[in-house]
Amino acid sequence: MNEKFYDLSKEKQDRMLNGGIQVFAQAGYRHASTDEMVKATGVSKGLWFHYFDNKKGLYHYVCSYGIRYALLEISMKIDDGIVDYFDLKKKLEEVKISLVDKYPYLPLLLTSIMDESDEEALEVIVDMRQQYIDKKTEIMMRADKSIF
Repeated sequence: MNEKFYDLSKEKQDRMLNGGIQVFAQAGYRHASTDEMVKATGVSKGLWFHYFDNKKGLYHYVCSYGIRYALLEISMKIDDGIVDYFDLKKKLEEVKISLVDKYPYLPLLLTSIMDESDEEALEVIVDMRQQYIDKKTEIMMRADKSIF
């Protein structure tokens, strides 16, 4: 990724990020098209490749940003002291709602990341994906399931 991406206005960064999230979430890595990202954002194809060298670099950025953002929301909304199973499930749903408020397709992207099987895509997401899985597992492992 070209560091000049961060020189763009926050509005343009978010528009590009949302467009990337939307297309990768709906199509998966293999079928995602920068032409679709252009349609979704109104940002030229040349500009996409000015800031991101290739589709793999863009996918890495979009996924790492999405996972980091989701993990931040989880850490802010789910207190370590919550152990009730239903309270934890409710908090996880609240996290999804807060993700949708800023990045409408982010929950779908997170799901698609879990299902991703393309070898090229896995090269850049396998560690991040595991961090996300580990965090959600950690949360649910502390849940009191004695009610069941």
